Amino acid sequence: MRLLVAGFYANGPGYPNGRMTQAILSAVPGLEVVDLGYPMSQGLELWKIGKAGLVHAFSLVVQCIVLNARSALRVAVAKPGVQDLVYVRYPSVFFMSFISLFPRKVRPRCVVEAFIPVWDSMFNDRGRGRRGVRAQLVRYMESRSLRAAWRVIVDTEANADFVAQQLGVGRESVTSIPLAVEESAWRGVRHSVKAGNSFRVLFVGTLIRLHGLEVICEAIRLFRSGEPFEFVFVGDGQEAHTLRKLITDRPDLSIVWHREWIDTDKVAVAMADADVSLGVFGGKGKASRVLPFKVYMALAVGVPVVTQRDFSVPARAPAPPVVAVQPEASALAEAIRTLRGALDKRFWLHAEGRRYFDAYLSHEAVLRGWERVLTSRNVD
Repeated sequence: MRLLVAGFYANGPGYPNGRMTQAILSAVPGLEVVDLGYPMSQGLELWKIGKAGLVHAFSLVVQCIVLNARSALRVAVAKPGVQDLVYVRYPSVFFMSFISLFPRKVRPRCVVEAFIPVWDSMFNDRGRGRRGVRAQLVRYMESRSLRAAWRVIVDTEANADFVAQQLGVGRESVTSIPLAVEESAWRGVRHSVKAGNSFRVLFVGTLIRLHGLEVICEAIRLFRSGEPFEFVFVGDGQEAHTLRKLITDRPDLSIVWHREWIDTDKVAVAMADADVSLGVFGGKGKASRVLPFKVYMALAVGVPVVTQRDFSVPARAPAPPVVAVQPEASALAEAIRTLRGALDKRFWLHAEGRRYFDAYLSHEAVLRGWERVLTSRNVD
């Protein structure tokens, strides 16, 4: 059996899933993985396309069309057999737009990544002209593309429901599998629970609405000068002004901001050095449908996680061992203060987090999810 990798796919440090999934599947006996796609440049972040200038955006769209067309041609030349599958890496919308033009009887069976729907990422999630012409065009193209797929892969059950409802895909065709993350970057890094006086709170991620930066900053404002807390931020984004204002208004608090993104292995070390890692506090919508990459990493390293109460997980996974709170400043501040004095609780979160990652989010869990997909090809 062959798995033909296709598309003009994301390849930067912010999109490790496709690269790691391809590596995991390449080790499966009896499965030949053939890359017929084209990687994007490392520095390209897709969410920025929506706010790019017209000329730059047009250039990127042309590039997407040309390279996806070339990839589709390479797949056609490879002549996929009845046992073969085409794995379309994210973003799949352009490649599948070409495939959708062919009659279903001659269309190859495509397994399509939709972990981050392009329409949701570029427009809906960021509240940028979701009803504008560009937004509606992208939504239509993505809906048509995903409906042409044999299987659509997302990361959580809530996202599976979202893709089915918002993009018109049959729910039976959508499968949730854990994100394939770069385990090697932190497998050797371990958090040690400390009983010292100081308490470090870490936030890692893009400063956007999803993460609930306003809630986090309002929670920090509730801490008094002289309390033994240090707040460390790693990342930048659209809501950076909220963090900048906090630092200006409260010079009496210990707040460190590493604005430039750092490598994954350094993020792992930062997590190991922290006493607690913050998840997302964006409330309903996308924030309630995800289990962010940084939570995967925190669980693997063993650092306690505080995140909002509403979240989702992959199929067959129970709720993770985290401190779940309402996405409100007072609830978050109280949880942080409580954890500082709850040493036994932090030891439990440390041990259970690592066990949970190994059982439900590791590469072994990703492979189990894909085995269900590969096996189902003999049923349909």
